[in-house]
Amino acid sequence: MNDQEKDKLFGAIGVSMGFFTQKDLANALENQKIDEAIGAKKPIGAYLLQERKLNKEQVAKILTAQEQIIAKQNQETTSPTQADKPATLNNDTNAWLLVNTLVFIYNSYVITFNTLYVTDGITSPHTIIGLLVNIAILLSFPDTLRASWPNITNTVAYGIIAVLTIGGSLPGYYSGNPYKKEMIEYFNTFYSESYNTVQKKMGSIHDEAQKGDPSLLKFFRYNLKPELEMHILKAEQSEIPEPLREGHEEFVQGLKQYKTLTDDFIRSIETQNLMSAKATFEGITENYEKMKDNCNHVEEVCKRNGLVFENK
Repeated sequence: MNDQEKDKLFGAIGVSMGFFTQKDLANALENQKIDEAIGAKKPIGAYLLQERKLNKEQVAKILTAQEQIIAKQNQETTSPTQADKPATLNNDTNAWLLVNTLVFIYNSYVITFNTLYVTDGITSPHTIIGLLVNIAILLSFPDTLRASWPNITNTVAYGIIAVLTIGGSLPGYYSGNPYKKEMIEYFNTFYSESYNTVQKKMGSIHDEAQKGDPSLLKFFRYNLKPELEMHILKAEQSEIPEPLREGHEEFVQGLKQYKTLTDDFIRSIETQNLMSAKATFEGITENYEKMKDNCNHVEEVCKRNGLVFENK
């Protein structure tokens, strides 16, 4: 593989991993052409690194994947020819073609399913590995086909790849979301109840504040604090659907922060430390805004997974 082909493969892998965009790659190629004209051409990765579109760790990951693909291609290139093994090559080639086809279809299914129905689907190791393997198969597929059918063209070969991609992706799409039932139960039995409690208590704080410090202190100590403790305990006992795990952890962190600020506010009122009470209340308000953002995020994940909300 020459330098130009290596740069092309480097760019394809980097874009597929989401490290940089096609536009970033095009700009790097333009800069490379300029340097080539004056005899100072460098590998494409050097330009992306220079423009801070990549870091050293990402370059290392791309190079590792590149080496694996090149090694696979070299292995295929150096495999025995028809003249060397006339009795076994065709069977071996057909078996290899069948394996590649099945692996490509399966990976297409996994990539589609994870991307649609798993929160970190496109960045999960399983998805990335499947994507890299499919790239390797895609690059070698025309030659693998021609080993059995010498007259086949690249257009036909890539047309077959397109059909295989659709054939693997459609089951991933139509298989449905295995988490949907769990998400409905989680949202209805824990999340919505806990968030509505937080929302209502924020409104009650303002009402109690109008009645004076004794009433406000009583509300925080005997109403708000026990409610928060109950929901924190309930959170630890809840079954968490995988797509909502990240949102759940952020929400529980918000509940615990709310509880800590509630304790601080109670102490501030008891000691008549108005400055501390004011700062703590500002912290409660800020934490509530974060929990509102969390609710929007959780609802968005639920909608992407097919849940429908009334009056939304």
